Amino acid sequence: MNSVIKQIVLAAGILIAPLAVAQGKPGKEQKTPEERAKRHTERMTQELGLTAEQSAKVGDINLRYVDVLADLKASGQDKEVMKEQGKALRDKRDEELKLVLTAEQYSKMMTLREQKRKEAKAKRAASGSQEVPTHNE
Repeated sequence: MNSVIKQIVLAAGILIAPLAVAQGKPGKEQKTPEERAKRHTERMTQELGLTAEQSAKVGDINLRYVDVLADLKASGQDKEVMKEQGKALRDKRDEELKLVLTAEQYSKMMTLREQKRKEAKAKRAASGSQEVPTHNE
């Protein structure tokens, strides 16, 4: 009898485990594109010292591109195709931001982006992960 209960518990655990993994990281809920754009704009405003007018324009740009990127991710295309399209979107967004930001702010944005990219790479190397997250900053 004890053996049967162990087998049932083991089978239930095997069946439930994929569901638990599919839930994602605990405490990390999926944010809407609007929430991501707002958070990104707030971070840029703080890090780059944007004026209220610049912040509003940057917010509009961020929202537009985060929506396009969300549609791209939902399309289910090949990873390489998505990577190329994401890079093209980031470059186009950077061109729009260049028109809103001062030369100093734009340079600082690019420096911070490279610094964050290096930190992420070091973190992945330390954890042994080979997966490269997309960075659309």
